Amino acid sequence: LLLSGFGVYVGRFLRWNKNLEKASGFSEKEIAGMTPTDFFDQSGKDIISDAIAEAFRNGKVIVEADLLAKDGKKMPYMFSGSRIELDNKQHLIGMGIDLTAVKEAQKIANEKMSETEKLNRFMMGREIRIIELKKEIDTLLKDTGKPPKYKV
Repeated sequence: LLLSGFGVYVGRFLRWNKNLEKASGFSEKEIAGMTPTDFFDQSGKDIISDAIAEAFRNGKVIVEADLLAKDGKKMPYMFSGSRIELDNKQHLIGMGIDLTAVKEAQKIANEKMSETEKLNRFMMGREIRIIELKKEIDTLLKDTGKPPKYKV
């Protein structure tokens, strides 16, 4: 997993690593003038604003939201933040983990599970039909005076 977006925040970013620049597509100069919510669409802004408030209030937070890159691409991320004291002031230190590979793996797993469930339903239907046919054969054998073959 790619770690990105590690930074220290108080209204504006104080520090961040190069992974934030790489993941977002924004330059160091651009990020210096941005706030954390600038990396999200409106629904993400609400999630992140609430998460920041919670982190300052409760000391820590973990949340998922789609990071909106400079080119408009959205990427699923899990963000964690913790309140820290630096120079006698409250700050937020955070980290983001790109969940793209995890979400893709979940999608594939869900598709495989769906395929497996369909196959299972088909096979169960097939087994039920085989039992019905065996019963019919046993009935026909009994009607002709012969012993049942399957005894189902």
